[in-house]
Amino acid sequence: MTKKASLDTVLARWSTLIANLHVSPMAFYQSVEAALQRRAIPETQNSRVDYLQELIKGWADAHDWRAVIERPILDGLGSVDVALEKGD
Repeated sequence: MTKKASLDTVLARWSTLIANLHVSPMAFYQSVEAALQRRAIPETQNSRVDYLQELIKGWADAHDWRAVIERPILDGLGSVDVALEKGD
């Protein structure tokens, strides 16, 4: 039986830079979802960040903020899930 990682261990590795990884977030998530489906891992659930992005965007629109989903950063080398800007 595989030992479960502690929450602290998972969170410590949550954001890790992978040098020379050039793939869009959507393509990355699609490959992870496909790999999970192939493995048919019991008791797993997939969800996408899309719902949360749209939820944040809806809040921003209602409160005079501008939300940009998947805004490119670092001259196109990466992106942020949701960028918020205060409206005029």
